[in-house]
Amino acid sequence: MVTKILECNVDDISKGGVYSLVNNVIQHNLDNKRTIDIASIAEFEDKNDIDELNKKNCSVFFVGSKRSKILRFYNIYKKTRALIINKKYDYVHIHSDTSYIVLPFLLAAKNSKVKKVIIHSHAAGLDGSHRKIKLFLHKLFKNYISKSTAELVACSDVAGKWMFSSSVQDKVKIINNGIDLRKFKYNPEIRSKVRTKLNLENKLVVGNVGRLAFQKNHIFLIKVFKKLVETNPNAILFLVGEGPLKNELKGLVKNNNLANNVIFYGTSSHVENLLQAMDVFALPSHFEGLPIAGVEAQAAGLPTIFSKEISASAGLINNSIFLPINDSKKDINNWVETIINYSKRPHVETEEELKREGYSIDQTVSSFFDLYQ
Repeated sequence: MVTKILECNVDDISKGGVYSLVNNVIQHNLDNKRTIDIASIAEFEDKNDIDELNKKNCSVFFVGSKRSKILRFYNIYKKTRALIINKKYDYVHIHSDTSYIVLPFLLAAKNSKVKKVIIHSHAAGLDGSHRKIKLFLHKLFKNYISKSTAELVACSDVAGKWMFSSSVQDKVKIINNGIDLRKFKYNPEIRSKVRTKLNLENKLVVGNVGRLAFQKNHIFLIKVFKKLVETNPNAILFLVGEGPLKNELKGLVKNNNLANNVIFYGTSSHVENLLQAMDVFALPSHFEGLPIAGVEAQAAGLPTIFSKEISASAGLINNSIFLPINDSKKDINNWVETIINYSKRPHVETEEELKREGYSIDQTVSSFFDLYQ
C-alpha cells in the first residue's frame, strides 16, 4: 500500500530554503511505497522545477488565490481540502513562517480526516511589508495551532519558539536543514574555473546567497561593503538571489558608486559551484530559523560571518562568527575588519564535522520519513 504525503506551502520562488529542503527530500525519496506531492499558494516561477519534481513522481498543485485576503484564505482552505479528499493523502506536512498561513491548511487537513498533520516552522520573524499587521495575526493564531493535535516541528529552537506557544515547547521536534554535503565540498578546481569565468581572479569576493528581501538585510551588507571598498578597491560583493528589493538595492549600489564591485547574479541551480568562488560568506540577516545558505557555505568550507540575530546553532564549524548589526560606525567597521581577516583563512574540510552535527541530507530525509508513520 502506497503512503501519500502532501507538502503544503512550498514553491520555487527565489529558490528559497524551504523549497531546497523539500526538494532535497523528494529527490532522495527512493521508496516506491511512498509518494510526495506539493501544494503551493504561489505559482512556481520555473516550469523546469516542476518537470524535475514530476520525474520523482511528485505532482505540484496550485491551491492559492488572488482574491482579497479574507477570501484568499478561504479559497486556500477549500482547494486544499478538496485536493486532500480527492487524492486521499495520509499525511499533510505544512511548512510556514507564520501561524496564520498554517491555519487554512490545518483546517483543511483536520476536516479531511488525514492520519497525521505536521506543522513545520522555518523562521523566527516576519518578512515583507505590513509587518505589524502580520505580527498581530501571527500572535492571534499561534496559540490555536499550538494546541492542535498536529505534530510540531521546527528547524531550530528559535524557530520553534517563534511559531509555537511556550506551553508546548517540550513537544517540538527539531529537524536539521540537512544538505548533500559531498555536493558542496570544497573543490579548488571548480573554484578556479568559476573565478576565471566571472573575472574574479585576484579579487576579495564577499558572498551572500538569499532572497533580496528585508529579512536578509542586504542594505546593511552594502553599507559594510562600501566601507570595505575604501580599504580594498578590488573587493567584489557577490549576491546570489532574487527578490522584491532588487531594484532598490541596485539603486543603492549605483548611488554609492559600487556598480563595478557588485554582482547581482540572480538565482542559480548550481549554488554549490558559486560558493566555491567566494572568499568569505556574509549573512547579516534580521532573523533566521536555521539558514540553509549558511549550512551550504560551511559545507563548502567557507569562513562564515553571521548576524548576532541568528541562532548560535547556525555556527556549525569553528570557521564561523556572529557579529551585531546595529547601524553604527563601530559595527560596520567590525564587519569590515572581520571580512578582511576571515577572507585570509583557508577553505576547510567540513563534511565529517557537519555529519556529526546531523546536517547530512540522509539524516534529514530519515527524520522526515519518521514523521510519516
